Amino acid sequence: MISRILFLGCFFSYCLALFGQKFTVYPSKREPGTQLTLNYQPADGPLDGQKIGGYAFCFQGAKMEKFDLEFQEDQDGWHAFLPTTSTTSLVSVLLVSPETGDIDNDHNYGYFIGFYSGDSLVNAYHTSLAFAVGVYATDLGIVEDVQTALMQSELALQSDPTNRNDILPYYAFLLSNTDTVKLKEMAISAIREIEENPGSGEDDYMTARSLAVMLGDASLQIRLENQIRTNYPGGRMVLSFLGGATLQLTDPEEQSRAFEGLKQRFRSSDDQEFLDDLTVQIIGVFEAREDWDWVRYYLDRLSDPLKKAGLMNSMAWKLAGASIKAEALDLDLAEEYARKSVELLRGVLDPFDASVRPNNLSPNEYHQTTEVDYANAADTYAMIRFKSGDFQEALDYGEMAERIYRFSNPEINERYVLYHVKAVGGEESLRFIEQFVQNGLATAGILNLLDTVYQDVYPNNTQVDFEQYLANLNHESRKNQLEMLEASLINMEAGDFNLKDLAGDSVSLASLQGKIVILDFWASWCGPCLASFPAMQQLVDQYAQDDSVKILFINTMERVADPVAAAQRIMTAKGYSFRVLLDQGNKMAADYQVDGLPTKLVLDGTGRIRFREIGSLSDGAQTVEEFTNLITILKKQQKTN
Repeated sequence: MISRILFLGCFFSYCLALFGQKFTVYPSKREPGTQLTLNYQPADGPLDGQKIGGYAFCFQGAKMEKFDLEFQEDQDGWHAFLPTTSTTSLVSVLLVSPETGDIDNDHNYGYFIGFYSGDSLVNAYHTSLAFAVGVYATDLGIVEDVQTALMQSELALQSDPTNRNDILPYYAFLLSNTDTVKLKEMAISAIREIEENPGSGEDDYMTARSLAVMLGDASLQIRLENQIRTNYPGGRMVLSFLGGATLQLTDPEEQSRAFEGLKQRFRSSDDQEFLDDLTVQIIGVFEAREDWDWVRYYLDRLSDPLKKAGLMNSMAWKLAGASIKAEALDLDLAEEYARKSVELLRGVLDPFDASVRPNNLSPNEYHQTTEVDYANAADTYAMIRFKSGDFQEALDYGEMAERIYRFSNPEINERYVLYHVKAVGGEESLRFIEQFVQNGLATAGILNLLDTVYQDVYPNNTQVDFEQYLANLNHESRKNQLEMLEASLINMEAGDFNLKDLAGDSVSLASLQGKIVILDFWASWCGPCLASFPAMQQLVDQYAQDDSVKILFINTMERVADPVAAAQRIMTAKGYSFRVLLDQGNKMAADYQVDGLPTKLVLDGTGRIRFREIGSLSDGAQTVEEFTNLITILKKQQKTN
C-alpha cells in the first residue's frame, strides 16, 4: 500500500491508470474548482450487479468534508458529477451499494484524486494525503497507513507553509509512536524557529506549545504558555484557561458573572463553539443537582440548536420518569422541555440546513441523524402527553416518531400501540395491533395489549378462542417474514478462507461445501456483538444436531494484546459453545468487506453469500426467528436445485 500511495503523490496520472477502466475521472488532469465526472464499471468487482452510490471526501489542506455521490447508470456504466472549490487539494472516493452497504475501496487503497497548479500538484496535496491515510482513514473506509502519513507529512512541511501549523503537531504525534529521537530533534528545531521569527503569531506559538507537550517538557511548555498569555491576552489559550476556571467555580452567582465575562471575549465561531461546550458542561452540573432555575439560565445561553434540543430531550425524558410506567418527577417542566426540543429540531429539518453539519457526515447522513433526534424528541413528547391524559396528541406524536423509525424500535412500537388503544380502542385498535403481529413486530407487551383489546371486542369468547386467533396471526406473520426475507436475498461470491479455531484446528470454506454457513464477525470490545450472543447460543443449540448447518464466530478487528485469551475468557465466562475462528490480521474481514461489527453473513451450500446483516436486532427472539427462516429458505432452494 505504501508504494502505491507514493506513486499517487509523485506520478498521479500513472496511479489513475492503475485503477484501469474500473474507476476513471474526467478530466484526467485537473485544477481546483473543476467539476469532476466520475465513471465506474462494477463488473467482476465487489459491487457487481448492484446499484451504485457513494461518498466523496473533499480535502482543503488538513480539513475534510464529506459529500454524497449520486450515480446514474447508462450503457457505459455508472457516472456521477462532483463540483470542487478553488481550494480543493485532494478528493477520496468510497463507492457504496445503497441496497446492501457493500463497498469498493480499491482493496483498502482508496480512490484518490489529486489537483494541479500547472504541471505540479497543488501545495496542500501532501498535507491532505497525510491526513487522509492517517487521521481520516476510518472515515474514508481504508486501512490507516502510518508510514505513508509520515512520508507525506515530511513532504508537506517542505511544500505547504500555509498548513504548517496543522502538519507539525500531527507529524510530531506520528513520530512519538515511531521515532522519539527524530521527534526531539524536529520539535526543538521548530520551536526555536517559531520563537526567533518576529513574524510568528498566536497560531504559531500554540503549535510550539503542542510540540512542547508532545516532548513532555513541562518547563518549556510553561515558558511558551507565559509568552502566549502575555502576547495574546484575548487569545484561544487564555479563553480556554478562563473557561476551565469558570467551570470550577462553586458559587452560581460568581460563576454566571465569569461566564458573561467570557462572552465578551468572543472573536470567532470557534470561540462560540468553545463556549457552547462549556455551557453544556455547566448545565450537566446543575442538572445533577436538580437546580432547574440555573439549568434554564444556561439553556437560554446555549446557541447550538442541536445541542440544546438534545439536552432538553434528555432532561424531559428523565423528568417524565424515563419510562411509560414510572411516576414523573415534574411533568410540567418535562413537557416544556420536550416541546421546545421538538420545535428546535423541526426548525433544523425544515428547511434543512446542511451547512452546520459535522465534517464527517454527508448532507444525507446528517439529515438522517437529525431525523432520528427528532423522532426521539417526538417519542418523549408523546409519552409526556400520554401521562397528561391527552391520548390523541400522544398518538399523533407517536406516529411522527414511527414515520422515521419505521417500526424498528420495539419499545417505541409498544408505546405507539398503547397510545392507539387509549385514543381509539375497539375493533379499530384490534385491526391495528394485528398488523404488528403479522409483520413480526409484536413484543410481549403488544401481545398483552392484543389480548386485552380482543377480550373487550369479543367478551363472550374464551381464552382458547384467543389462542387460536393468535396462532392464525402467527402463521400469517411467518409467511410474510419468509416472503420478505426471500426478496432480500443477495447472491455474491465468497472467497475461501482458512482460519484456526481456539483449539488450533483449521477450518476452511472449502471444507464446508454443501452446508449452509452463518458467519458472525465479532470482537471482544464490541458491545452489540456480545449482546447478541445469548440469541446466537439459542441458534447454535437449535442446529447442534443438524450437520447441514454450521455457525462460525469470526473473532476479528481486536484491540487487545492477546485476542485468543480475550475470546476464550468470554466463551468460558458465559458458557458459550461457539466455534470461534481467529482472524488475526483482519484479512478475512477485509476479504469479505466487513467494515462494522457485528456483521453476520449467511452462505448457501454453493459458498455464495446470500444474506448480510450489519448490527443486530435488539430482540433476541427476533434474531433466532430471522436466521431460522433464512435457513429454511436456503434449504428449500437447495433442495429445489
